[in-house]
Amino acid sequence: MIRSRKPAHPAIISVETYTQVQLARRARGGGGLQRRAKLERTRVTGRQQYRFRSRIRCDDCDRKMEGGIKDNSVWYRCRASTLAPSSPALESHPKTVNLAESRLIVPVNNWIATVFDRRHRAETIATLIAAQADSDGDLQRQLVRQRLSAAETKLRRYQAAIEAGVDVQALINPMNQAQAERAIARAELDAIPTIRRMTAGELEKLIDSLGDIRAVLTAGATEDQAALYEALHLEIKYRHRQQLAVVSAGIPVVNTCVRRGT
Repeated sequence: MIRSRKPAHPAIISVETYTQVQLARRARGGGGLQRRAKLERTRVTGRQQYRFRSRIRCDDCDRKMEGGIKDNSVWYRCRASTLAPSSPALESHPKTVNLAESRLIVPVNNWIATVFDRRHRAETIATLIAAQADSDGDLQRQLVRQRLSAAETKLRRYQAAIEAGVDVQALINPMNQAQAERAIARAELDAIPTIRRMTAGELEKLIDSLGDIRAVLTAGATEDQAALYEALHLEIKYRHRQQLAVVSAGIPVVNTCVRRGT
């Protein structure tokens, strides 16, 4: 192979463009059948209102369960046939996991109304404050910094090799790769939201801003309840073998990471 010691033509793309493309690919999760099967289900079918749409996950495969109508009732299901052929979940996933919405409404609404009522609010706020000390943002920042440090270590090693007399041309490709890895890590680090710890008073005001939670859950329209679930970031993990639904909710805030209490 013959290599030119000087650039023979202009760069096809810039490092900045390459970095943005790599970030987009990471966010999307890549292509292919297996990756596409892991993408979130967000399709809305018809005009039917599903109050728990996009809120229920199958415990076997961690995918969102799809809403549908059966015998004039709302059901959520997860089908093994939509899994990627090589998915590990296929070994134990039933042909179809079904969950009737009617089984969730009363217990879920009662739980939400209880944890946010005046009697239990102080305990709920204390739980949310304690959870802030172990935020997802801190762990993500730590992992990205490790990748950044590894890329910078590679570059220092390559620079030392060049100074020791190694042919520069032999290190061009690995140096370009390391520079791209460093640029991606820096961009991801800058994109992680700044974490601001919330006080009990701030959480109290946020809960008050949601209005009369119990009234909405008791007599509110389906779309009003769905909007409240959205505001509380309600999540349900359905374990069909135990016939158990694990419910979590929290108070999300812009530029603040608060793990949900269960």
